[in-house]
Amino acid sequence: MTGQSQAGGHGSTNVQAAGDVVVHAGASLEEVRQIALDVFHANFLELRGHAEQVAGERAERITNAFLVALQQRAPQALESASNPDMQRALFSAQREYACSGDEDLETVLVDLLVDRAGEGSSRGVRTIVLNEAINAAPKLTSHQRRAIAVCFLMRYTRPHGQGTVDAFYEHFVRDNLVPLGRGLPTSDTDYQHIEYVGAGSMSLLSPEFGDALVGKARGLFTRGFTRQETSEILGELLDDPRVVMPCLRDEARLQLQVVHRDDIPAWAESLGCPDREQTLRNVLDMGLLSSEEAQREMVEREPATRELIDAWQSSSLHNLRLTTVGLAIGHGYWRRVTGGDSPLNVWLSD
Repeated sequence: MTGQSQAGGHGSTNVQAAGDVVVHAGASLEEVRQIALDVFHANFLELRGHAEQVAGERAERITNAFLVALQQRAPQALESASNPDMQRALFSAQREYACSGDEDLETVLVDLLVDRAGEGSSRGVRTIVLNEAINAAPKLTSHQRRAIAVCFLMRYTRPHGQGTVDAFYEHFVRDNLVPLGRGLPTSDTDYQHIEYVGAGSMSLLSPEFGDALVGKARGLFTRGFTRQETSEILGELLDDPRVVMPCLRDEARLQLQVVHRDDIPAWAESLGCPDREQTLRNVLDMGLLSSEEAQREMVEREPATRELIDAWQSSSLHNLRLTTVGLAIGHGYWRRVTGGDSPLNVWLSD
């Protein structure tokens, strides 16, 4: 016990450097910044000489970057600095970046911290997951984080608002896959380590890259069907413009109006024929490009994806499944590289 004591009025900020540091309601941005640095200096191990200076500069840098991002994305979350759990998360990020100085890690941690601040004092699943992700991300190399982001994109996302083949390649492939598909790890050690830190696990299911690509938007990878091929299967639905349209790849043929397999149940319900759900699934699968054809087309359109396909086919990347922690890291890294703006709660709900 030090015998120190403090008292503060409404809107004040109390700091006691010898113990825990707590910011009270009404603190300004500069006060939060100073308190965050006080937390770091009060808890970080004592270094000497140049190392002490470097660690302090790095802690200040990531703190400033976090506060700038917080103001831009979630200014209402500034009061989360009064939460001890949030202070601990921020200190964890400061500590790891102070030791590494890895700019790639800095941006991922800042993204995770802003998401964590947005959870406030909640102790829901997302809060716990984000805390763990902040601790796990520094234990991964930038290449491993990139592999997690590719897995996140290929296995856990669906392209939206891309109603043509050209739009799919421009937005999903060129804007998302290409930036993430460089420098992916291929050794078993890398994926064993991802599993070790709790970001993923290895599955026995290992789809070919082309199959995974087609599965993301089947309606964009079909050559369609003819009326003769489906007249008995679809019956009266074949003449319903809500159900069929000219094929995107061959206007002489037809295809369903739906793009994603997962949309079929709600779509069938809206059409008033929920009992035809399986029939519609079967028709959606007609005329699909093979895995090899899809891969070849993607490389022809975007040659830079060859490296991504090779890494997928030659490593355990195609076996990787993400844990909740991996989803948070993958989402943060994807957003950091591509500028995506979909919130984490799309994938992680409390």
